[in-house]
Amino acid sequence: MRTTCSMLCAVVLLASATRGEAEGRATLVRATKVCDQQPTVLGSDLVRFGDRWFAVQLENHPAQARVFCSTDGADWEAVASLASRTPNRGVGNPRFGITADGQLMLTAVGVVPNPYAEVPVPMYGGTLNTLGWFSKDGRTWGTPQQIGQANFPFSGVVWDNGVAYSYGCGCICGSAQTIQLFTSTSGRRFESRYEETFSGFFPEEASVVLQGERAICLMSRSNGMFADEGRQTGYLGVAQAPYANWKWKAIDGRIKYPNLIRLPDERIVVAVALVGDEPRTVLCELDATTGALTELLAFPTGGKLQPIGLALHDGQLWASYHAGGEGMHRLHLAQIQFD
Repeated sequence: MRTTCSMLCAVVLLASATRGEAEGRATLVRATKVCDQQPTVLGSDLVRFGDRWFAVQLENHPAQARVFCSTDGADWEAVASLASRTPNRGVGNPRFGITADGQLMLTAVGVVPNPYAEVPVPMYGGTLNTLGWFSKDGRTWGTPQQIGQANFPFSGVVWDNGVAYSYGCGCICGSAQTIQLFTSTSGRRFESRYEETFSGFFPEEASVVLQGERAICLMSRSNGMFADEGRQTGYLGVAQAPYANWKWKAIDGRIKYPNLIRLPDERIVVAVALVGDEPRTVLCELDATTGALTELLAFPTGGKLQPIGLALHDGQLWASYHAGGEGMHRLHLAQIQFD
């Protein structure tokens, strides 16, 4: 059953004195509300597909990815709710992509049941894997397919020249300090192209972007439950095609939820949550040589750290983010203007 979300469209000049605005680097010049939602919202993503906007938000009551569609970015309609094959275990980290054959792709992390278990859909158990849904119109979606490697869930999939790339991080004992770079031409079956095991820290989320013959990966990581939080710096990885050898360095910043995108002028920007004395979710420009993050603007999330969706349309950068208030979580589509 479709649900239409009535939308109040407004042009909002955000004049709050964030660091980025004070330095005149970037501004949110328009923000439109996609939907109000009472359940707790855990993240969102955004894509332009077939002359329409599509947004997805992750909800936890029940745990599902809800997809919204709009032709103009003003009026939005809820068109799909996607759940795991083990609905009681939920899904996580929904991300959009567009396949080489022109289909809309949505990936999320879910629990895949053990095929040898006595109970087909166990309450507990199974392996953590990446699930993929595919659609020709963004409204009708097939059943979720297991597209990744067991216990190496993806952080998202990026497509470049007909090839899909994704980072996967080990999530069980024995592989929790290991990362892999996966590639695919179909988006339905991925193979590992690169693997590395670190020492002394545990990789978390990551995002990959390609810039010509160079691949860039920004990764958040921790040192475990009892480690000194001050050492939870991010890591930057850079590799040249065919991306089989990577060089890694620590960056000066504790980060979560990185999401990289390449602008038309070849600059690399990242939406990322900064953890520290003044936690905030921001847009930064990344220097892929030094690893420096230059803050451009702060998203008006009320201090809530969250994943941000990024998309390019007509040469402009757009973002999806959540802002809470009055017991509701409001998903917004925002246009970002650079000086």
